[in-house]
Amino acid sequence: MSGDRGTSLPWSWQQVSSCPLAARVYHSCNVVGGKLVIFGGASGAQSKEPLNDVAVFDPVAGWDKVRCKNEGPARSHHAAVTISDRYVCVVGGWDGRQRTSAISVLDTESFSWRDLHPGPANDPPVGLSSHACTKLSETEMIVVGREGGV
Repeated sequence: MSGDRGTSLPWSWQQVSSCPLAARVYHSCNVVGGKLVIFGGASGAQSKEPLNDVAVFDPVAGWDKVRCKNEGPARSHHAAVTISDRYVCVVGGWDGRQRTSAISVLDTESFSWRDLHPGPANDPPVGLSSHACTKLSETEMIVVGREGGV
């Protein structure tokens, strides 16, 4: 790769799969164990109802809609990071009524959800939407930005 400005890097687009499970917007996609874990989003750009389903794309076996042990949160416009190549940590987003700063974790071994709650010294933002979340370490992540300001 060249760092020179004005130099275009060659790339090409290759469709590897097509499936109705992937037809969504405002979702998250995380790599876990060499597979893509797709969560939430909405069925179309005009939809105000967020999805709460999980789909997995395995490059060898293809697509699978996952049946979770318990119902996960409905979210679109959220951010998500992979922790320990096992957990998908979903941060904030639109829950169908409002922006939220809630954090939910999907365990991809048991496919069960749990909510994380802030400790007494924490002061989470009122709501997050269209923000970014980046993993700093296996125990830290940083959330930056927020639709509507900050």
